[in-house]
Amino acid sequence: MIVAVLNGPLGFFLDPFGLRFFLYGLLAAVLAVGGGAVLGPVSMLRQEAYLTQGVGQSMVAGAAIGSILGVPTMLASFAAAMGAAALVHLVGRARFAASSSAVAVVSSVLFAIGIAVISADRERGVNVSNVLFGNILGVSEADLIVLAGAVSIAVVFVLRNGRMLMLAALDEQVAHVHGVRVRALDLLRLGITSLVVAASVQVVGVSLVVVALAVPYLVVAPWTRSLGGLVGLSCAAGAGIGAIGMYLSYYADIPSGPAIVIVAGSVFVVSRFLGMVRR
Repeated sequence: MIVAVLNGPLGFFLDPFGLRFFLYGLLAAVLAVGGGAVLGPVSMLRQEAYLTQGVGQSMVAGAAIGSILGVPTMLASFAAAMGAAALVHLVGRARFAASSSAVAVVSSVLFAIGIAVISADRERGVNVSNVLFGNILGVSEADLIVLAGAVSIAVVFVLRNGRMLMLAALDEQVAHVHGVRVRALDLLRLGITSLVVAASVQVVGVSLVVVALAVPYLVVAPWTRSLGGLVGLSCAAGAGIGAIGMYLSYYADIPSGPAIVIVAGSVFVVSRFLGMVRR
C-alpha cells in the first residue's frame, strides 16, 4: 500500500528529492522568487519594474572588470550592482531622466562596458551565460547561504519600514510632512534591492529577477488591500511559482530559468482571468 502511494501522486513530488542538485535548485528558486517578491510592491508602485533586470545587466561589467583585477566574481558583481543602483538614484533625483529611463540608460551603458571588456580579453573566460541566464542546477551550499542572507535582510527591512516605503512610493511630499526621510530610505532600498539581485542573479540569471519583482505583486494585488496581505501573499505566490517551475523543469527536461518564467506567465494569466470572472 505504501509503495503504491509513493509511486502515485506522492512519488511525483518526492522522487526528485533523491537528487541533491534538484533540492538545492528548489531551495534557490523559492528563495529567489519568493524572497525577491517582498520588494515587489514598493518597486512596482514606483514604476521600477525593470530595476532589478537593469541592475542585473550592470553586473556583467562588474564580473568582467573583476576578472581583470583578480577580484572574486560575486564581490565584483555586487559592487557593480550597488554602483548601478546609486547611479539610477542620482540620475532620477537630478531630474535628468525619469526613473525608468534612468534604469535603461545606466544598465545599457554598464552592460555594454562589460561586453566590451570581455570581448577585448577572451582568454579570461568570464561566463556571461551564467550571469544572463543563471545556473540554478549548479547551486552550491555557499550560494544558498548568501541568497538566504540577502533575502533575510530584505524581509527585515520591509517589515520595519513597510508603511513608510509605501507612503513614499505613493506621495513623497506627504511622506516628507509625516517625517519620512524619503531620500535616505529610497537609497537604502535600492542598496538592499541590489544585494538581493546580486545574490539571485548568480543563481537564476537576469531573466528571472524581474519575474520575482513584478509577477507575484501583479498576481495578488487585485485580491488584497492591506500592506501585510500584499507583501505576504506576494512572497507566497513567488515561492509557489519558483517551486512549480522547478518541477516543470525536472519532468519536462527544460532549463529551470525559462520553466519558472513560463509558470509565472501562466499564473499571471489565470489570476487576471479569475479577476475578470469575479468582476
